[in-house]
This record gives sequence, structure tokens and C-alpha cells, in this order.
Amino acid sequence: MPGISPANPLSFLDNALTGVRQYHAVMTALDLGLFEILRKPKTGPDCTHLLECRPEIITLLCDGLVTLGLLEKTGERFRNSEITMNYLVDGAPFSQQNALAFQKKLAGYWADLPRITKEGPVTCDRAQMFRDVIIPSMAENCRCGLLQQVTARVAAIPEFSAARRLLDLGGGYDIIFSSSNPGGKVPELIPKIAGALNSGGLFINKQAIDDAPYDPWLSLEWNLWTFDGVQKQAARYVFANSVPFAEYNRLLADHGFVVREVVPIDAQSAMTIAEKVG
Repeated sequence: MPGISPANPLSFLDNALTGVRQYHAVMTALDLGLFEILRKPKTGPDCTHLLECRPEIITLLCDGLVTLGLLEKTGERFRNSEITMNYLVDGAPFSQQNALAFQKKLAGYWADLPRITKEGPVTCDRAQMFRDVIIPSMAENCRCGLLQQVTARVAAIPEFSAARRLLDLGGGYDIIFSSSNPGGKVPELIPKIAGALNSGGLFINKQAIDDAPYDPWLSLEWNLWTFDGVQKQAARYVFANSVPFAEYNRLLADHGFVVREVVPIDAQSAMTIAEKVG
């Protein structure tokens, strides 16, 4: 018997492979248009005929998607679940198509890991990556609850109802709001932010926190790709000119800000509410 444990020491790979199976099943269903034809109930053979696929594969795929809560099965008929109708079909009220495209891109980086370990991260065009991938993905993700939570917090601030302008760029506005901005922990930008605000104006800054639970896999993923002209640090969501979240908030005082509140948002982020007092 093995000296360490009689249990299978590679069982973690079995668990990982389950995730691989589920990922490819969902992406294949999207690529085939399976969810589009299951807006109304259909049998496995019905789906096979419409998608021109092998019957044994499609029926088993549908059964698997039932276990994920993406399809419902009544008798021999499958149909989309409420989750799928809300997030995955064309025209869904909370469509995640861009977010899924970003997930597929990240999966491609992982598949390229052997080369990246030798040659370095994939370099992406900064403007294109933000315009076509990151911002659309973040916009869709946040609509699943994060946006509603943050806006409710902002709207509850007493100054909000009296503010005439809220914008993320420009000068002389009453509130400046920054969310998950790569420059959101760069001290060099603080004077510009202070200069753009009226006295008594608010700077609201939602950023990743430094003491978020450590996950080496997500940190490794952060290092698989980069932007041209931008230097990342090894830690996730940290750039070359960034400082720790608490240090950034302390530096705000040097430019006439008083931090009124730091609001936890989720396990990964918090929101600083600072007032320009002079």
C-alpha cells in the first residue's frame, strides 16, 4: 500500500475534469444553438433533427445540462430553465454573451499554458481588449446584481439627491465615480481627481481589496496575458504603479479628501466614499 494514503492521490484531477466536462458542454450548447431551439419543449430526437447532430450525443448533452439547472426535463422533452432564458439566449434580459466570450478567451490562455511558461504572457492590444472584451464582459457581469448593489449604496448617500452632475471624467462635477478602473489605485491620478471636484464633492472608488482570499489559480490566470504598454504586477488586479488599497485611501488625505466610509461589496472588492473638504 502507498505510504501516504490508500486514497487516490489524483482524485483532485477527477474533480477538475468534471469542471472541464461542464464547461465544454455549455459552450458546445451555445455554439450549436441548442438553447435557441429549446425555448419550447423538444425531445432529444427533435433537437437532433434540427441541429443535424448525432442523437445519442445530443440527448446525453441535454441530460447533462439538466443537472446544471440550465434545462428542465418533463417526460422525454427538454426546455430552457429560467436561468437560461434570463442569461443565455439571444435577447435575454441579462444576456451574458460577452462575458462568456471572455471566459472562452481565458480558457484559451490556459490551453496555451505550456507555451506561455516558456515564452511569456499573451500580449493584447489595450484599446481593443478593453473596448471589445473586458468592458462589455464587466458590464454584463455587474448587471447580475453587483450593479444594483453599488448603485443602491451610491444613491443612499445624502449628497446624491442634491448633486447636479455625476461623471467619471471632466472637471467641476459634484461626484466622481470609479469602478474597477486600472488607475483606481495609482497615486499619481489623485491630484487630477481632486482638481476635478467641487469643494464638498465626493470621490467614490470601487476597487479590488488586497486581503481578498488568495487563489493561486486566478493569480496565475492574471499572469497569462497582458496589455501592450502596461506593466502588471504578479498579484491579481495590481498594476506597476498601484499601491495597496489602504495606502491609496490614506494618500487621499494629502489632497484634501476625508474618507467617510469604506463599504464592503463582495469577497473581492470594497468601495471608498471620500469627500473633498478643502
